[in-house]
Formats: sequence, structure tokens, C-alpha cells
Amino acid sequence: MRRTLLLVVALLAIAPAARAQAPLNLGEVFNLDSKVLGEARKVVVWTPPDYASSGRRYPVLYLTDAERQFGHSVTTIEFLSRNGRMPAAIVIGIFNVARTRDLTPYTANEPDVDRRLPMAGGADKFLQFVETELVPWVEQQYRTEPFRMFAGHSFGGLFAVHTLATKPELFNVVIAVSPTLYWRQDEPVKRLKALVETRRDLNRTLYLTLGTEGAQMQSGFDALKAVLEKQAPPGLHWSLVQMPAEDHGSIVLRSHYDALEKTFDGWQLRLTDGRYEGGLKAVEAHYEKLSARLGWKATPPEQIINVLGYAELGAGRIEEALEFFQYNVRAYPGSANVYDSLGEGLEHAGRLDEALAKYEEAIRRAEAAGDTLLDAFVQHRDALRKKMAAR
Repeated sequence: MRRTLLLVVALLAIAPAARAQAPLNLGEVFNLDSKVLGEARKVVVWTPPDYASSGRRYPVLYLTDAERQFGHSVTTIEFLSRNGRMPAAIVIGIFNVARTRDLTPYTANEPDVDRRLPMAGGADKFLQFVETELVPWVEQQYRTEPFRMFAGHSFGGLFAVHTLATKPELFNVVIAVSPTLYWRQDEPVKRLKALVETRRDLNRTLYLTLGTEGAQMQSGFDALKAVLEKQAPPGLHWSLVQMPAEDHGSIVLRSHYDALEKTFDGWQLRLTDGRYEGGLKAVEAHYEKLSARLGWKATPPEQIINVLGYAELGAGRIEEALEFFQYNVRAYPGSANVYDSLGEGLEHAGRLDEALAKYEEAIRRAEAAGDTLLDAFVQHRDALRKKMAAR
């Protein structure tokens, strides 16, 4: 989209996007008939505001306790992605039916637990539902990247750690907030210890938090921290974070924000005067390094590449600008805006016929997707037509 250099500088100061924000929806609810659980399970799905028009694929965050944790998790992801701190992501919230049953591992040989919580112990069956029914359904219905995250709080945090320990291939990132690690005499810690001892090639991210929550919760946290400090494999990116100002309820929002920001550290490039030293090749190298850490092919964000292209264009470095704009067309062929930006670069290069074709392509894609920038694209095309007719 057409911008002046002043606008580019302003964009760099606040956010790498210049498109009007669509009203934020809070998801669509579905009922899935689970053969594994023998019951219907309600889930809520949120897709990013540009999902319908972008044609892109997205990472996915799955979380427990949708009744309490879905809304703030959606707005956290929307905020972080809009400000270039992480990629946009789909959010899947799972509503509870029998929370204690679903989120706690088996309780054999624990008569006191069995007596107090007679429904406990169904975590493996619930995990089977997530793995064999929910995840395949999501990946069939939505455009997803092969990058899955999971977040749980309290018993949900216990379930998150249990999931990492028993199904480490299922999620790339596990966020465990105030997990009850003391369950079955620290059984989650023992299982995770066994995993890190045997899987030295484990390339996963674990972000675990604890507030001021008493000696029992603290003991499990300390035990796991001791294990990871001594035995964590090189590929396991882990953070066990104390949040003393938070309690068992208040800790979740802050934990999700920090976990996502830390997971995607490096997603936002640090620019100098609107440029990234080394140009496009350096940008690609930066994201290749980030991809190796995440275990997922991370493509430089469309907005960042566009901003870098306009910075070069505003400085009169037209060929460098075209490199960025052409990269965006290759990386994001479903976006209307990338064709408009390339059209402007070609127009500045005096390649007017090619520029007109790119403007037309932007208009065609914007019309098909209901893109809010359609009028701007039409203005750019019409202005170029007048310029060409005057020659």
C-alpha cells in the first residue's frame, strides 16, 4: 500500500501493520461427538481477524478451562501479534465436563486421593481425545501450521506437564501455569525427569509459572527446577518462573503473555533507522535461526518485510525495495497488499506496465476476499492509468 517515508517511520515506532483492525470476535462454539470419551465435548475456536482474507496458515494454541481462560488468551494473542511480537495464531478452547476426571493422571495406590477425588485419573483418556479427535478435527477444518501450543492452569497445568512427559511430539510449546506438581507424590516431576534423561534430542519449549501459593505447590516447582537445571537436554527451551506478586487465580493472564512473548523472542526485528543491517539475506538468516530454535519453519512476517521495502523505497534504493516486495509475493501469494506494494515499487522503477498488472492483481484478490484496502488499491491503479495516458 502507498506510504510516504514519514509514514514508514511512524509505523516502525508503533507497529508493523497499517490495516484497519476488524472488530474482535470471541470465537465460534462447536460440539464434537467424542468416541474416545463417549460424550459430546464443547470447544470454542477463534481465528485471527485476517483469516478469511489472507489465505495463510497459522500456529494453534490449545487451552483448557475455556470458560475462564479463553477470552484473555485471545486478546493477548491478538495484541502481541498486532504489535509484531509473535505470529497470529488460532486459539482452541476446551470447555469442561468433568474437570478433575479429565485433567488428573491415574491415582492407583493413592487411597487418600481416591477417597477425596473419586473421579480423578482420566488424563490419559482425555489426552487421547485431544490427540486423536480434537487436533485432527482442527487441522482438517482450519488452515494450520505444524506448530502446536498447549496451555493449562492448576489441574490444567498438571495435565500440560503430563502431556509433555507422555506425548512429547504432540505440542511444540507447553505452558503450565500453577501446575499441581505434587500430584501422586510428585509423579509429574518423576515422569518429566524420565523423559529428559532418555530424550536428549528433545526440541520443545516449556514455560512454567508459580505465584505465592504455599509450601506444597512450591515443593513441586523446586523439585522440577532442580531436575531441569541438572538434566535438561540442549534442545529443551525451558523457563520456570516465580511470580510472587500473583496468586493462584491472577497468575494466568500474565503467564500466557510472558510465555508467548518469550517463545517467539526474535519474531520482531530490531531495526535501525528503518533498516535491518544486511538487507533481505540477513532477514532470512535471522528467521532461519529462529526456525531452528522453534522446530518450525518461521517465515518473516509480511508486515515487517513490507515496512522494510518501503523504507528502502523512501530512501531511493529502488532495487533493494523490489527485493523485499518480491519476497513478500513469493511468501504470501494470497495477500492482496503484497501485489499493491510490488506495484508501487515497479512504478517507481519506471516499469509501468508491470506495475499496472500488479495493481490489477491486488484489486482482484481484494474483491474476492472483501479486503478493507480495496478502495486504496483502486486509487493506485487509476492514478497510474492517468499517468500512462498522459505520456
